[in-house]
Amino acid sequence: MLISRVLTNRFNTSLSLIYFLALLSCLSIGNAWSQPYGAPITLNGIADCAMWIEARSTNRAVPLEHSLQGYLNGIATGAGIDVWTANGVRTSKEQAFLFIDNYCQKNPLKTIWDGGFDLANEKTNNALINQLKSQLKQKK
Repeated sequence: MLISRVLTNRFNTSLSLIYFLALLSCLSIGNAWSQPYGAPITLNGIADCAMWIEARSTNRAVPLEHSLQGYLNGIATGAGIDVWTANGVRTSKEQAFLFIDNYCQKNPLKTIWDGGFDLANEKTNNALINQLKSQLKQKK
């Protein structure tokens, strides 16, 4: 019983973190974040489009591809919205990678998280962004 509660709490905490990261991506603020006092915070580990394009062109993109899949799975789980089979149309991981290839060619200064969020939102006919906006309004 205690193990079940601990696992449930860790799972819910993970979902909250994933959902929070998806929200941050939605806002497309970029690599520098502002603290309440105005000092910027630099985040490391953000995969930008230049990294994606180079990795894909040199056949070294597997870690980034797995990261993107995890990000999309996190969005789906955190939001409770089926991203991979939205509106009854299945999206393969290869299709998601191609979407990010095209996204990064058009938006070289963005991140793959921005592209992943755009993919998820496009696949769900804006259900994802509408849900986030609704939640932000409720918190105000």
